[in-house]
Amino acid sequence: MNRKPAPPAPRKPKCGFSASAIAEEIRAKGGNLTSAAKALGISRASLAERVEKSDFLRSVWDECRAELVDYAETQLRNAIAKGEDWAIRYALDSSRASPRGWRKPPASAPSGETHTTAKPDAAAEKDAPPDPRTMTDEQLAAFNRAILGGSEA
Repeated sequence: MNRKPAPPAPRKPKCGFSASAIAEEIRAKGGNLTSAAKALGISRASLAERVEKSDFLRSVWDECRAELVDYAETQLRNAIAKGEDWAIRYALDSSRASPRGWRKPPASAPSGETHTTAKPDAAAEKDAPPDPRTMTDEQLAAFNRAILGGSEA
């Protein structure tokens, strides 16, 4: 008896979840695709492929990532308001502070050396950004808007 082999079973889609179910899980996991994939019981690669192919899922993922950046900027502003030196240096080292005369120390500068303005003369002292630890709330708010380019959270 010569029997033909049975046709292969139809392939199940890699990700049988609706886009709204996937979006809900991505949001629940704060945009972490690995965690969302585990919760859905699929591989991260399958989820990433689905997200890549769907404008809707891509926008959900982008939204989650933007929320994380917003949160980080809020925490940075809070640290600046508390006078945290690392936060002040980080904000001033950003490219937005360069046009205002702030620059990083040369790479050859000894560690711990403080940052200086681009102009070494007395006029530079006048143009230098004020020390956020000594600012009023209004001055600090204006400083945050100017340096970080956003409104307060």
